[in-house]
Amino acid sequence: MASPAPASTAVAAANAPPPRIGLAGLATMGQNLALNIAEKGFPISVYNRTAAKVDSTLSRARDEGALPVLGHRDPRG
Repeated sequence: MASPAPASTAVAAANAPPPRIGLAGLATMGQNLALNIAEKGFPISVYNRTAAKVDSTLSRARDEGALPVLGHRDPRG
């Protein structure tokens, strides 16, 4: 069975190399950590069991300068 497609990504993620860092858990600390890593130029994949948190993180990544964040709705994807 194929996994669902990743959530929409920030524009910079399309131009960045594939992420080598992944983070699960996007509450306040996780979301800020992911965005801080991306701000330093490291592409990062993020996942949260609540899809709204993934969407919120991707929105912040886009608003804060098209940071290289790739969102996933499935932990295997």
